[in-house]
Amino acid sequence: GADLGGSWGAGGHYSAAFADIRGMSGRGEGLEWLPGTSEAAWLQPCSACGSRPAAGSGGRDGLCVDCGERDRAARHSKRELATRLGKNLRFPGNELSDLIDRSLSDGPAGNHIALLCADGNGVGSLFEGLVGNPQVSKEERGTISVALAEATLEAVKFACTRITPEGEATRMIPILAAADDLSLFVAADLAWDFTLALLQSYGDIAQRKIVETVGDEVAA
Repeated sequence: GADLGGSWGAGGHYSAAFADIRGMSGRGEGLEWLPGTSEAAWLQPCSACGSRPAAGSGGRDGLCVDCGERDRAARHSKRELATRLGKNLRFPGNELSDLIDRSLSDGPAGNHIALLCADGNGVGSLFEGLVGNPQVSKEERGTISVALAEATLEAVKFACTRITPEGEATRMIPILAAADDLSLFVAADLAWDFTLALLQSYGDIAQRKIVETVGDEVAA
């Protein structure tokens, strides 16, 4: 019969996530194929994936073991991200309703929420080029991976300052900012300004950090 499996990893940058994935695979952990719970009607299916039996461990009740572990990792990552971003920023809370501007609630501008997901263009091809570049060592590639993660975080901080009046909380809920990946909720009336500020700043910050890591000649 089929023997299917997979692994997932959590990390603030690609190198850390890949190391986590390799370790999980080596220990025989991670996703594994199981018959659908419909074939065992007495088992309660996982409330997230619906394909494995709920175990109620590693996260919220009603989740299978794997989804529970990912839920726990995601909650930890979210708290850690808010802490990293919140050094000079304040966020209104963890509920979507906290993002609503009550003064604008009579119209859609104040009571709509935007989910923003961003993924850096060309990062995969960048690392393909670095792997084939004899001037760039494995250690330097790892440093660049960390630098890109830092650039994402700095760009988010910059965009937050552009949409937040002085002394007020930023109407945003950060979810994920790792490597060149970003996911967050932001009040809809601020979403476009936030996105423009993010895009305008990320390229400059990332380029500067890569130059600081490997120099102008390689970065070009």
